[in-house]
Amino acid sequence: MNYIGEIALILFTTLLAGAISQRFKMPMVIGELLIGGVILGPGVLHLISDGELMTAGSEIGVIILMFLAGIESDLTQLKKYFRPALLVAGLGVILPMVVFYYLGMLNHQGFERSIFWGRNFFRYFGFH
Repeated sequence: MNYIGEIALILFTTLLAGAISQRFKMPMVIGELLIGGVILGPGVLHLISDGELMTAGSEIGVIILMFLAGIESDLTQLKKYFRPALLVAGLGVILPMVVFYYLGMLNHQGFERSIFWGRNFFRYFGFH
């Protein structure tokens, strides 16, 4: 399938998936990402190739998606949950680093190796 055909398929299926997900009282973007991205992509049906043009188009799509999410964001909700979210995010980084530091020191690993353990914990679980 050529690039234009793939774009048409993506647009059609995302519209359909968005309508289906709204019918089940879910956000449109969930259906769009699941059906448009996961099912049609190389993971399941392989109807959409991952060529250079598709990669560039998908990066632009992510930028537009984030822009639209920002437009739809409620600033009062953001202010309300900013401190708890910052606390959770901070503890999610600091706490494992401290725990791995002390585990390394208890095992006589030294400072550098202890910090290395904490850093690799994040890499192992996908935090770069």
